[in-house]
Amino acid sequence: MHSHRHRITGRRLAAAALAVASVTGGLAAPAFAAPATGVLAAEAATGTQQQALAKLPLDASVVGNGPTGFLWIYQDTFGWTRYADGSVTKLPRGDGAEPAFYHGGAGSDVVVMTDRAKPNVFTLYDMGAKDTAPVVIDASHLGSGYHYSGLLGSTVVMTAPNWDGTADIRLFSNEDGRTVDRAVRGIPAAARWVKVDISTPDTLILRYAPNGDESAWRAALVDVASATVVEDRPLTASSRYSFQTDTAVSATHVAWTEDPSAGNAVLRVGLRGQEESKRIPLGRGTALTTEFLGDWVLYGLTDGRDADAPHPLNALTARSLKDDRTVKLLDFVREIRFDGEGALLVEGGTVGQGEGLYRITAAPGGDPVVTLMASTGRSVVLNLTGQTVPASVDFGKSPLPTLSWKFDPAVNIRVKVVLTHKASGQTTTLLNKYPNAEGLVELPWYDRFDNHSTVQRGAYTWRMTAQTGYGLGPTYERSGSLTVGGPHLPHNFTDRVRPDLLVKSPTGYLSAYETNDVLAYNGPDAEVPMAESKWATTGWGVYNHLVTPGNIGGAPQADVLGRDRNGVLWQHLGTGDRKKPFAPRTRVGTGWQAYRLITGGSDLTGDGRPDLVGIDKAGVQWLHKGTGSWSKPFADRVKMSAGWGIYNLVTATGNLAGGPAGDLVARDKDGVLWLHLGRGDGTFAPRTRISDGWNQFTEITAVGDLGNDGRPDLIARNPAHTTYKLRVYNGTGLWATPLKELGPYYWNTMFMDESDAQY
Repeated sequence: MHSHRHRITGRRLAAAALAVASVTGGLAAPAFAAPATGVLAAEAATGTQQQALAKLPLDASVVGNGPTGFLWIYQDTFGWTRYADGSVTKLPRGDGAEPAFYHGGAGSDVVVMTDRAKPNVFTLYDMGAKDTAPVVIDASHLGSGYHYSGLLGSTVVMTAPNWDGTADIRLFSNEDGRTVDRAVRGIPAAARWVKVDISTPDTLILRYAPNGDESAWRAALVDVASATVVEDRPLTASSRYSFQTDTAVSATHVAWTEDPSAGNAVLRVGLRGQEESKRIPLGRGTALTTEFLGDWVLYGLTDGRDADAPHPLNALTARSLKDDRTVKLLDFVREIRFDGEGALLVEGGTVGQGEGLYRITAAPGGDPVVTLMASTGRSVVLNLTGQTVPASVDFGKSPLPTLSWKFDPAVNIRVKVVLTHKASGQTTTLLNKYPNAEGLVELPWYDRFDNHSTVQRGAYTWRMTAQTGYGLGPTYERSGSLTVGGPHLPHNFTDRVRPDLLVKSPTGYLSAYETNDVLAYNGPDAEVPMAESKWATTGWGVYNHLVTPGNIGGAPQADVLGRDRNGVLWQHLGTGDRKKPFAPRTRVGTGWQAYRLITGGSDLTGDGRPDLVGIDKAGVQWLHKGTGSWSKPFADRVKMSAGWGIYNLVTATGNLAGGPAGDLVARDKDGVLWLHLGRGDGTFAPRTRISDGWNQFTEITAVGDLGNDGRPDLIARNPAHTTYKLRVYNGTGLWATPLKELGPYYWNTMFMDESDAQY
């Protein structure tokens, strides 16, 4: 038994999966995978036939086994399943605040309970004998220096590492109602960094580095009956890490795996009592496991669930110690355990019988025989039964778009989907790399291409490939097309699905940045990637004020307004083309130098079009109603109200606070930010104080919906801050508290300096 390979998943298990399972009637001889070489003895040849098939609970971990059944855990529940009738015994939770933990022995029906409430007090249950009282082994006198290391039959192994790298090993058992404490004798004096490996009920393996030399690992083999080291041998090319090296022992041989850090799967086999060993290279791979069965050594890679590609060594193979003949036993293996009575229990699967626990025994002639003992009910090949792929998606809605495929329940479903934007050729790859108990694979599509840039609108093709992680059975391929659509964003200048920031440098460069890039990091890390602009154009130095009002000309893309030094207002209609982001400018009107402040982007009149607001030097607010026509985008101004001279910054936010139309936020000379809730007719409700401290910001930009919640958000910039240049405020939709700070962000772009402006 090799406990370092146990994996406990967090997937919920239906209650029915933990219920008692019972199958009656005869069972046909199992279908075997085709052997690589040699002859595999069929079960029918032995004259045996299994009468009942136990249930292995889905996503439970097997943590022990013996001749009559196996121990499993799911979440905090432990159970013992009997092979004979499939019945399940739930094990007690324990008396402590935290649930007790149960450990299985090496090829024994005995399990041991450890409880944090009673350190070093062990309760042993014989699951193979009904109505047998549990046995208590009390080793609490050892103190906290010793810890539990394993169970050998009904013998508890305790280990105490010492400061100098040596270790004390003790074996505890119960004889006639009394606890027997035996110290392991004969541990080599040079043994350092001792690692305990439970192999069989009769033999304990102590791996160690002689005098701390981790390039020359050795194994001290302990006879459990006498508690004495009976052999000390080298483990050539073994790894220092116990989770990378597997060891096994029989009456005649020792086997171990070489250090896989170079990526090679190599098995070593040597005779007991001899230092020489035979090196068996198996190919590329890691996580190689091994165990003995009579005159055979079994091996296979156990990383098929997590590997990037199927591997032939995921199969369980038996190799003859007599003539090197090899036989393929299972199509994949996850773990090999000693099962008592000269048998092995393997967690794995075959194409013919699916996923489960298989007992490997030796036929009268010595060849391995495979019998399915417990099944999860899942196949190890795929059968596609349905798919759900939307024809169009909108990233502005929640939840994220999802592509899904339905299979019959199967082991280790791997699905890969590649979506390709037709216009640019950029791709997004979606992966599902883990099993799904129900066979449903749902792949959410996040708003990024594989190069981390934001997804663009437009037509896409998709191609789906599905197979098991072990590469068994058919591979499914499907393809199709879809469209990324939804409404165009009022602050999007790159035709992507998230808002952008416009930044004008002192030299007249205007650049567009994806907010996904700009706000990707909220810490001052020297290795934070530089946010690169998606496009940059020159000549914007002629303007002393820019406004980003959204779509004012009727085309889908967002537009920009610029006021020159003579007070002429110009419009730049967006194209969505990064090579030429704006059409040639057109003149909107003159006399705009009369305004001290100009803002736009809110629909203040309820007609679905963005409007402009100007604040003149006398503090009077004027409304320029949007027309939707590119040739005359704004109607003549209308005087709305006075008293706006107290503000030094005004920003149109869109519908920030849940009112009938767009809103404005305005900052006074004391740094207090106020909400002006739009009524829908160009006027505003009495102002509401939001908060103070806004004098630290040079710009407050209504960037659009960053949180994908249907409400506009704000980005404020503090160029004087040494680290966090930006702060993000989510719109709440509540007039009393319209903004909630999301967090500070580290501004990291190529062009920004203290005098750059964002829009």
